[in-house]
Amino acid sequence: FLMPKNVIYNKSVNVTGIPENATVPTGITQITTQSSTNYVISPITNATSYTWWVEPSEAGAPSGNGTTGTVGWNFGYQGNANLYVKGVNDCGEGISNYITVTINPHPSKATLPTGLTNICENSSNTNYTTSSNNATSFEWQINSEAGTIIGTSETATVNWNDTYHSTVQIRVRGINSYG
Repeated sequence: FLMPKNVIYNKSVNVTGIPENATVPTGITQITTQSSTNYVISPITNATSYTWWVEPSEAGAPSGNGTTGTVGWNFGYQGNANLYVKGVNDCGEGISNYITVTINPHPSKATLPTGLTNICENSSNTNYTTSSNNATSFEWQINSEAGTIIGTSETATVNWNDTYHSTVQIRVRGINSYG
């Protein structure tokens, strides 16, 4: 096949750059275990997809391949974790950036309160005690017909109504600023 003189063939070639550097993700930086949170970055020039990951990996599992990443934080993990993101295309990967997230624990289930289990009608005040890991205070409850319960610490006092005579449940839960 002979090419005629003065005929020019043009071939278009698209030269794509690798993705630019990722911006710092934005989102909540103080969370509790077993929660799910979203993080967002600005679009990265030349990126056709995005890779999200968490270090340490036992802190949680990210999902998403766009400018929004969602992390399901693992129950039982507490401490700091870094959420990373980078842009990706057929030519390579850009430089990642990250946000540090602090995962705070919920209080553990309060222990069964200790104290008297049999008392007489018209009894004097009675103390009950419990404990809970990571609790900074406690919420105590009792049926108001039985009396009132006073306290926000590990020990609470029941002021019994003079005429009450039946079975009553004393409930308690540990609380902190995260739950």
